[in-house]
Amino acid sequence: MEEGQISCKNCGALIPYHSSRCPECGIENPIPRSEKAKNVIIIAMAVIIVVLVGAMAYGTVNALVKLF
Repeated sequence: MEEGQISCKNCGALIPYHSSRCPECGIENPIPRSEKAKNVIIIAMAVIIVVLVGAMAYGTVNALVKLF
């Protein structure tokens, strides 16, 4: 499987990841829902990590500034 491609949920043909229609069987939304859900979860976790790291950095800088 090439990078950026996924199997159509209907016919199994390899299609570009962002396709809205399978070129082989013509079904709309050929990407399985589980793939879309996985991507949403990954993005949400990345946002949470960025927020936590930012909060920790802010707290550290704030504590250091008060010490001096």
